[in-house]
Amino acid sequence: MLAIFIVSGVFSMLASAVFVPGYVTVGASGAEFGLLGALIADVFVNWHEGSWRESATRLAGIITNVGLNLALGLMVPFVDNWCVGCRR
Repeated sequence: MLAIFIVSGVFSMLASAVFVPGYVTVGASGAEFGLLGALIADVFVNWHEGSWRESATRLAGIITNVGLNLALGLMVPFVDNWCVGCRR
């Protein structure tokens, strides 16, 4: 879990540096999105474990979380959706 967090954090900061040059960004939300992506993959890999309803409920909760975070990033000024950190 720590490896996923660190790798996704590094790549989100690189994406932010490439796509939004000239701004300094801080925040760990890119790494959190990496963990959410790993959770989505885990739900699909282990879909057969438990009932269909449990798996669908987990997936819907994770996707809702991702959607709300992305929407918040689009609505709030000075938020960089590449790593979802604060720009200054």
